[in-house]
Amino acid sequence: MSNIKAKFKTNSELQVELGQRLRRLRLQRNMPRAELAEKAGVAAGSIAKAEAGEDIRLSTLLGLLRVLGGLDQVLQLIPVAQVSPLEAVDLGHERKNARRFGKKATIVKDKP
Repeated sequence: MSNIKAKFKTNSELQVELGQRLRRLRLQRNMPRAELAEKAGVAAGSIAKAEAGEDIRLSTLLGLLRVLGGLDQVLQLIPVAQVSPLEAVDLGHERKNARRFGKKATIVKDKP
């Protein structure tokens, strides 16, 4: 599936396509659902749901891909974000909220 085609598909359509790909990958590895379920530590019903394009937990998908050898490709989809030196310095500082109506300023730690 090209990036252009994927942009115009709904999430449901993408889930169905990913489920089909997952099924093909499992069959390519000659692995029955029961065996994959045991190795991945998930229920066989979860595999059936995934292959049908239904909602499953992210942890289930990662477990399946780990066993099927597709985890590296998924991790390549989201690159590691690089933090600039200025952002790194800024992340380490606390900031103060402005005083409002005679109240004392409060210190708020930035969320990571």
